[in-house]
Amino acid sequence: MQIVIDIPEGTKRAIDMGTINQVLTYKVWDAIKSGTPLPEHHGDLKDVDAIINANELNEVNYIYSNMRIREVVDMLKCADTIIPATKEGDVE
Repeated sequence: MQIVIDIPEGTKRAIDMGTINQVLTYKVWDAIKSGTPLPEHHGDLKDVDAIINANELNEVNYIYSNMRIREVVDMLKCADTIIPATKEGDVE
């Protein structure tokens, strides 16, 4: 199972430093409990705002309404992936 969690920067730094205490444990536990599960077999997850604000898209923005769908798909495929796709049979 993959889950997206939100933790404060200070908590992340403490984890990176290997600091473990009861407060940190509760924060991480709560973050996991409140996390967003990802679908079992999802595609690549990408930052839509980064795609919209990409130079390539801004350069062609004036003709955006006339762009062919293939060009838009190519831009989406080239965008940085935040979380890679999973596929049936992946073992986690």
